[in-house]
Amino acid sequence: APIGAFGAMAFTIGRYGLSSLGPLAKLIVTLWITSTLFVLIVLLAGALDVLFAPFVVARGVRLWIWWATQRQGLTAEIEHVDAPFLRAVTLRNLSVGPGNGTGGEVSLRAATVVVDLNLRGWLFADNARLLRSVRADGVSGTIRLPANGRTGGGIDWRPWVRLLPDEFQFNDLNLDVATPTTTASFRGILLSASAIESGRFFARQIFFTAPLLRQTFVNLRGATSWE
Repeated sequence: APIGAFGAMAFTIGRYGLSSLGPLAKLIVTLWITSTLFVLIVLLAGALDVLFAPFVVARGVRLWIWWATQRQGLTAEIEHVDAPFLRAVTLRNLSVGPGNGTGGEVSLRAATVVVDLNLRGWLFADNARLLRSVRADGVSGTIRLPANGRTGGGIDWRPWVRLLPDEFQFNDLNLDVATPTTTASFRGILLSASAIESGRFFARQIFFTAPLLRQTFVNLRGATSWE
């Protein structure tokens, strides 16, 4: 190929003179300039994506949580959102509490929540799960139900179905669930589950109180299945 190219150049110069190289030189310069601009634009776009994507994702997650909880009559506060580029998002000191009209039924806190977002599902799919995985550490709170078993604020849990992850893990879960007559207290719960393998369950203590029953279970262990 190099010999053929030099032969073609020699023939062209010999027949048409050196002036024939002008258009070829312009073509080569134009090609180099175009290639250089393309590379610079791609690199600049990639650099801007790396720099601003964490901020955009963190801001978007914070706004979505605020919007979703407001729709259900709840309030949410997040101390800090860490969203590294193309990595899981970490929420620190997340708290969900009652809003106007909910009667104070839901109060949850988590020291750390790590979520792996399914961005393709968010952008292009209507019924896809929006989370690949969730890990929550130091979760505690209270859920109070009225006598009819439904929250007073009329919370609709159906939109939250898409937030069910493919796998999850809760570490050190401490939760109280109460109705006017019955209370269930969960202490030191470790719960994990996955769609592709068995998960784990451990409870340091589970305590039930009802008019006809008072029972405490300690050091419960088992396996879980998640579909």
